[in-house]
Amino acid sequence: MAQEAGVSAVQIKKWVSVLQDLCIIFTIPPYYQDFGKRLTQSPKCFFCDAGLAAYLMHITSAQQLEEHPRYEGLFENLVVSEALKTRCHKGQSPSFYYFREHNTYRIQLLYPSGSEHIPVEITSSETFSSNLLSHLNYYKKISGTRSPGMVVYTGEDEIDLEHARVRNYAKGFTLS
Repeated sequence: MAQEAGVSAVQIKKWVSVLQDLCIIFTIPPYYQDFGKRLTQSPKCFFCDAGLAAYLMHITSAQQLEEHPRYEGLFENLVVSEALKTRCHKGQSPSFYYFREHNTYRIQLLYPSGSEHIPVEITSSETFSSNLLSHLNYYKKISGTRSPGMVVYTGEDEIDLEHARVRNYAKGFTLS
């Protein structure tokens, strides 16, 4: 981020800290254990309000949003920020993580459930495909997680599979 903005990493950390204090953004840390893999270890930033993020990108209509190159990221931001708000309103610590193996597998959200974290694949796709399960299955295999994963998407169908639940965001899914 510092390189893109043309400032030092120290300055970026200060700015991030101020934005977090003002409840404009929040970060979630990466989840890493010794899986024998090269994992991303930088925190991921999200806007507390996905609408503010869209506004700052000059998105003024639903059509612009759906055609925007950052639509997928905005949808992920929306799902993660709503999950955060839900946990906070219940008086629960978010304890979220994300997982990313260097340039290959990634899970956008690891949601706490007992002693495990439920892997959640978030996609703006309107169509469910079994390909959406590949990252969930990989994470479950290396981590030993037994809880079913979840795919949150914009499609209509809600499906319960053996290893995952597929849920439409707009229908008010619950992660726990």
